Amino acid sequence: MKILLVDGDLPAAQRLGTALVEAGWGEVVAVGSAGEAVDHVNREGAVDALVTQVSLPDLDGFALVEAMQPHLPGLRVVYLADGEDVPAGQWPVLRNPADGGALAAALAGLFPAEDPLVGTTLGEYWIDARAGEDSHGAYYAAVQTAINRPVELHVLFPERTADPAAGPGFLAAARAKARVHNPAVLSVFEAGEIGGWYFYTSEPREGSSLAELAAQGSSLPAAALLQILHVVAETMVQLGQSRIAHEPLSAHHVMIDGRRRARLVNIATDAAAPDAFREEMRRLAVAVEALAPADPSSGALRRLLGLMRADALTVRSWTALIYEVKRCQGSEGAEATYRMDASGEAALEGVRRERRRARILRGLGWAALGVGGLAAAGWAAWFFSGGGHANPALERMVAIPATVVVRPGSGSESVPPFWIDQYEVSIGQYADFLAWTQRHPGTARSLLPEGTPENHSFVPAGWAPGKSADGETPGYFAVAKAGGSYEGSPLSLDAPVFGVDWPSAYAYALWKDRRLPSDLEWEVAASGGLGRKYPWGAEARPGAAHLAGNAALPKWAPVNATTEDHTPEGVIGLGGNVSEWTSSLVGTTASARPIVRGGNWSDRELDLPRRMLELDLTQSSPTVGFRTASSQPPAP
Repeated sequence: MKILLVDGDLPAAQRLGTALVEAGWGEVVAVGSAGEAVDHVNREGAVDALVTQVSLPDLDGFALVEAMQPHLPGLRVVYLADGEDVPAGQWPVLRNPADGGALAAALAGLFPAEDPLVGTTLGEYWIDARAGEDSHGAYYAAVQTAINRPVELHVLFPERTADPAAGPGFLAAARAKARVHNPAVLSVFEAGEIGGWYFYTSEPREGSSLAELAAQGSSLPAAALLQILHVVAETMVQLGQSRIAHEPLSAHHVMIDGRRRARLVNIATDAAAPDAFREEMRRLAVAVEALAPADPSSGALRRLLGLMRADALTVRSWTALIYEVKRCQGSEGAEATYRMDASGEAALEGVRRERRRARILRGLGWAALGVGGLAAAGWAAWFFSGGGHANPALERMVAIPATVVVRPGSGSESVPPFWIDQYEVSIGQYADFLAWTQRHPGTARSLLPEGTPENHSFVPAGWAPGKSADGETPGYFAVAKAGGSYEGSPLSLDAPVFGVDWPSAYAYALWKDRRLPSDLEWEVAASGGLGRKYPWGAEARPGAAHLAGNAALPKWAPVNATTEDHTPEGVIGLGGNVSEWTSSLVGTTASARPIVRGGNWSDRELDLPRRMLELDLTQSSPTVGFRTASSQPPAP
């Protein structure tokens, strides 16, 4: 180690040099000017570190460094400032006169203890530099030489390998991390053991963590911080849905790149950890709050962060946090709904014309039409009955009066009067819609929301016959029509339709000249806007809702089977049978997830305020169906 110390006060420089030599820093040369420093390098050769006064008599310290670095690419620098304001940069700055101990500490930060792996290869990985440590070991900036790919190489601390379970446990955690497939999480590529070193590789981190940005005193716009919260919450929801355990989330795990995009260090693990949700939420709130700008634009964000720190009821799950973030991101809160474009409006008007024409034909009667007219009238009757599968008794809608909903910490929202289906949409009702889509594929396609994939199918999952190792399996529609048993449960045409994706439910509602209810409308219908704990009131009624605990009912009971799961207004089945799609979406267009409300046959108990975001726009579930709503009273 060779250090060149440059200070206009040469005796002070020599005293510092003596202190460094006594501290074991090798050879130290002290000079009194920039010119002498250059002459020494030209005469004696390279130095490892330059400690230079900023204000030198012949050339300032910055200019001296700029002159030397092209010829000494590995040079480390410490600046000595005589009261001038030196901006923070790549190299440390000490106040002059400097203390020998402080200077030694600064140099130690520039020359960390040698690492046996740096500058070597582990398998096909060239290890360039040590980047940091985590709870298991160290991680390095490395390159996978076979394909020239930069990676982050994680290595188990060597001292831990004395425990025979440490290495296999480290690799088991790496396998858990490799199960995470999320663009917002750093992917794990490979894991193994070479020469006694247990390792795994992942994508390298980019940017700085939330903790680092907070320590630096950085600030980010409120919109960027809300999006960061959204990404973190979505990622944690996915880990939960995939049943992947994780280390407690901290601000060190959330990386922000130069474009203010968030990605998470892979915190998946193989061993279940204690539930740390509340502490994770609090830590995240504290880190984000440190970065929030002190201006009016961050008001909504700061209120949300206060709720997160206080463990408020509205943010007691990652799904709930997504909902609250969405409320802060736009004037309409979490309720972002698809708007029908011009082609969709035209298609809907075409459906209305067909209905009006069928109504006229039906009104003319059979006798006046002759043979051709009989066929037309027969078609009209079929059209209005929907093909003969729907039970007319299930078509009723219920009026919901105008309501003001008050939510803690979010103010109040007014909900205009609306009408909602008394029952969930049945298999028979949806069968009639499917029959219509087959006769009018072009018009049906136009009812789908904008952006629906071209290959979209209106047919629910499990509806049609399929094949298995035991041969052909019947679809649930044929079973329901025959009154048979599906997945060990009796099924009828009056049972709720299930396995329907969100675009199909959206299109069905338009075909009925209605729409899906918004999340807030669904809540008002279920709770009356009063925050009722159950649709029927404040008291529990065991067995009232069609849930898993009600053994007397099949998986999918007829939508009108229950007499107790009803609201005072008369809406039936909001507590159980199937959960229900709403029109409200959370997330960007590319990753939007509809809010699902209500209990279903797989739930053990009813959680009426629960908002589920498990499914995206293309997915469906045997526990999810829907009902429709309208801003206008239903046609007589």
